[in-house]
Amino acid sequence: MFAFVKALIPGALLSWIVSSIIGRTGSTGGLLHIQRFEFHQWQMGWSWSLFLVGTFLAFALFLMTE
Repeated sequence: MFAFVKALIPGALLSWIVSSIIGRTGSTGGLLHIQRFEFHQWQMGWSWSLFLVGTFLAFALFLMTE
């Protein structure tokens, strides 16, 4: 259970960084389906599918190293 909670952080960082870089050009990333959020003057990209895949991969790595 603790490995899953730890895996949420790398999954979120991966999704935020990759989605922001790809989404900056206006692309949706195909299967990634990147969504663009705007907060006043700040913009952020996010992809739920990338978040789920990144979290699963980090969870698997944390389980293997325990």
